[in-house]
Amino acid sequence: MGVEYRHYLIPENPSFVPTSGVIKRMDAVLEKWKLKAGAPEIYNLNVQSQSLVAAPLHALIFGQGFGIKYPYLKDGNALTKVMGPDHFGDNLRYFYNLVFVVGLDYRIHSGDQSWEIKVIKPPYEGATQLETYLHYDELFTHMEAYHSTLTTTPPEVAIKPVFPSLVMDPKFKGYWRTAVIIDFGKSYPELTNYSYNIPNKEFIRDVEEAWGCQVIETGSIH
Repeated sequence: MGVEYRHYLIPENPSFVPTSGVIKRMDAVLEKWKLKAGAPEIYNLNVQSQSLVAAPLHALIFGQGFGIKYPYLKDGNALTKVMGPDHFGDNLRYFYNLVFVVGLDYRIHSGDQSWEIKVIKPPYEGATQLETYLHYDELFTHMEAYHSTLTTTPPEVAIKPVFPSLVMDPKFKGYWRTAVIIDFGKSYPELTNYSYNIPNKEFIRDVEEAWGCQVIETGSIH
C-alpha cells in the first residue's frame, strides 16, 4: 500500500498520429538514455483481450494500436539523470515498466486517483457515434478505447482534478492516441502540488524529435 505514481508524455495535439518508424525511433531514445532494461513485450491493443505479438520492432506497422512494454529498470544513475531525484532521496531507484502506446485509436486517459474524467461526447466517424471496445486494458494505460481512423472526430472529455491544488496543463484534453507511460511505483519523483515535469529537457526534445511533434506532460497518483 501507499502512494504510487505514473507519468505520461502525450502529444500536444492529442489527435496527432506519428509517421511510420516511430516505434524504432522511440526505442533508440530509451536506449540512448539507458532507460531500456531489455527487449520489450509487444501487445496488440486492438481487441478486448490483448495478445502478445512476436515481431521485431522495426517490422511493426502500428495500425490501430500497440503497447510496447519495457521491463523493470533498476538504475538509479540513469533515472536520476533523466527524471531528477526521487521523493525520498534514494539513489536505489527503479520503475516497474515503461509503456509506449501508439496507434490510430482514441484512448480516454486513465485518471486513477488524480483526475475525474468523463466522456461528454464520444468520437464520431461521420454521423456515426463510435462505441468503446475496451475498458481498462491489461497494461492499465487508459480507461476506454475507440476504433478510429484518420478522419474520426475526437471525443469531448470533462476533466476535474481530485486534489484542488493539482496543476493541469491547459492543453491536456483527457484523451490521446499516442503516449509514453512511466510507472514509477513507489519510487516516485519529487512532486510539487501532486504535479511533476521531467527536468531533463534534452530527453523531452529527443522524444519530440522521435515523434515529430511537441509533447505535454501529466501524471496520476494511484
